[in-house]
Amino acid sequence: PSATQNEVSADEAEALISQGAKFIAEGSNMGCTQEAIDIFEASRKEKKGSAIWYAPGKAANAGGVAVSGLEMAQNSQRLKWTSEEVDEKLKQIMKNCFENGLETAKEYVTPAEGEFPSLVAGSNIAGFKKVAQAMHDQGDWWTYTSRSTRPKTALFFPGQGVQRVGMLDPWLSAFPSTVKPILEEIDHTLAISPSLTSLITSATNSELTATQNAQPAIMATSILILRVLEKEFGFTTKDTVDVTLGHSLGEFAALVAAGNLDFTSALKMVRRRGEVMAHCSASTQAEMGMVALVCEPDQRDATLDAITRHLDKNPDLRANVANINSKTQFVLSGEIAHINTVLKHISQFDSHDPRAVRLKADSPFHSPLMQPAVELMQKLLRQPNAVTFDDSTLPCISNITAKPFSSADELIDLVARSAAEPVLWHQSIVYLHQQEKVKRWIGIGPGKVGRNLVGKEVGMKGIGVKGGGVLALTDPKEIEEFMRALEDTDKALDEDVE
Repeated sequence: PSATQNEVSADEAEALISQGAKFIAEGSNMGCTQEAIDIFEASRKEKKGSAIWYAPGKAANAGGVAVSGLEMAQNSQRLKWTSEEVDEKLKQIMKNCFENGLETAKEYVTPAEGEFPSLVAGSNIAGFKKVAQAMHDQGDWWTYTSRSTRPKTALFFPGQGVQRVGMLDPWLSAFPSTVKPILEEIDHTLAISPSLTSLITSATNSELTATQNAQPAIMATSILILRVLEKEFGFTTKDTVDVTLGHSLGEFAALVAAGNLDFTSALKMVRRRGEVMAHCSASTQAEMGMVALVCEPDQRDATLDAITRHLDKNPDLRANVANINSKTQFVLSGEIAHINTVLKHISQFDSHDPRAVRLKADSPFHSPLMQPAVELMQKLLRQPNAVTFDDSTLPCISNITAKPFSSADELIDLVARSAAEPVLWHQSIVYLHQQEKVKRWIGIGPGKVGRNLVGKEVGMKGIGVKGGGVLALTDPKEIEEFMRALEDTDKALDEDVE
């Protein structure tokens, strides 16, 4: 033990270290200079377990009771104490002070391997906590909530049908150092031959359109574009986005972006899901597929009702409503001949004649024929650690309910069922637009069908909308405009933005 009435200087700190001092415990108002403290802390970090360990005294009390004997002597009760009592009280004060700094350091500061905890950091934090608690106890406190400086934002992803041979090529050419490792990860994960990358870059259209190839190709491309944004342009999904959603297959990309599913695990799930769906279609002898119906906004619900009534009366017909995409469009799925029968009936007996468009899909998605895919997904999603659902994840909208998933169990149930039940896409957009007050919509992935569907509903097609708009990123050539639109809409808020 040693003592000084003067502050310890930098030279004295060096001398203490060179002489093998192990502990510096301040016990006065005039302890060590900042230069000395810096030297002690540098030694702690460099020499780790063999370093000098510096313990500040006053900071841990932050203006409360210091550990100095001088302040102890100024206590109004000092005349009633014996010298032994003063020593014991001083000893206890010092002990409490240093233990407080140590325990606080253990709680809030993580030292490098082998280092002593920083008592400087621990004592300063402890001092702040003591002052804050004292202010709170005296009623001298308030709260402040900063207002978001950006519009409420939804991130959405496309479904099957947007696949295109070569859709990865521009991204690989523009950002090879980022894209190539992702493609290698994708191919290593799936381990199929030919690889998914080669299917996307050089397969025939019919090969890529096959369900087992198209589904992982679209999801992988969507997440790849998001990863490019994150790595190359500093886009942070959790800070930029409030909610995610995806059309049909796009729900898996939305769950990855939200943090509910791991990318590689989701990729394997989607591949197996596609294989089972393809088998479901191949096991039937009839021609299967999907047909989009387009009608006037005031005719959609009446047309849907007429179709539903006819199907309820004729359960032998293998056809059903698969998607409700917008106020003017919905999709039927099933046996093509049976779909044609339904359309002929509503035209003859209900005076409904919507325009029919055959979709580029080789399977009757979102129909009871896909029940084997439901059972597969229930099994895969219930594997240990398959789903994350906690405070770290973003809200994600269910295709089936058009509302956010409320729990891990509900997510597992609804995502599995989505293979055989209708996609309420239009209802999802209406919910986010009208109830959640989403103003900015970001579409990520190949194709622009999703952007067009969203834009028609919310009236924000394009990016020139104050405080919001519908943005889409499908090609590297769009990035400059996309990033500029993000910045512009961050600044230009309407009075409706919360």
